[in-house]
This record gives sequence, C-alpha cells and structure tokens, in this order.
Amino acid sequence: AILVSDFILIPIIPEYLALRGLKDFMETIEQLNKRFDIKHQIIKILITNFDRRLKLNIEAIEMVGKHFKKELLKTIIRKNVALAEAPGKDHKDIFQYSKTSHGAIDYISLTEEIIKIVKGK
Repeated sequence: AILVSDFILIPIIPEYLALRGLKDFMETIEQLNKRFDIKHQIIKILITNFDRRLKLNIEAIEMVGKHFKKELLKTIIRKNVALAEAPGKDHKDIFQYSKTSHGAIDYISLTEEIIKIVKGK
C-alpha cells in the first residue's frame, strides 16, 4: 500500500510510544522509497487526541516538529468528548452529532489543509 500511495497520512497520539512508532514507520517509508525509487509521495503527520493540559502532549508535538517539521500538519485534532460520543448516538458522524464541537471544527480544518496540499497551494 505504501508503494502505490500518492498521499500517506500518519495519525499519531502525542505520547512517547507513538513517537517511537512514528520514527520506525518513517524509516520504513524511506527504505522503501530508496529501494523502489519513489519520488512524488506526500507524507503528512496528524496529531490526534491532543490535550493541551498535558505537558507530555506538548512535549511530544515539539519533538515531532523538531524531527519531522516538513511532514507535520498544522491542524491538530484536539481531545473531544463529542468525537467519542458521536458513533454511539444513532451512528452519527461528528457533523451530525455536534457540528460546532472542537472535533468538528478540527476535522474541517484538516480537510481544508489536505485539499490545499493536494492542490499544491
């Protein structure tokens, strides 16, 4: 799947083990790209489940930014109860369940950012 993808979106939670997995995954992508001469792949990292009250989350984002600045998306999906509740409420998506929640706002921002990247703006 990695070899034939034009766009790879890597969602991670801002915690230590996720950062370790991210590093390993990025190395795997790099090795595959070298071996198969892949040049035009877009790779982006999405921080999810972010809680600004947790120092660990803030430090993790700083680490990702330090090592993968080019790949890190500006949009961050904040921790939001509505995101967890929505699927259990008559199988609604976040926009049907709570379109003004942080979760809905963050996913709209993510969509807009990805569209700009794909269109090359």
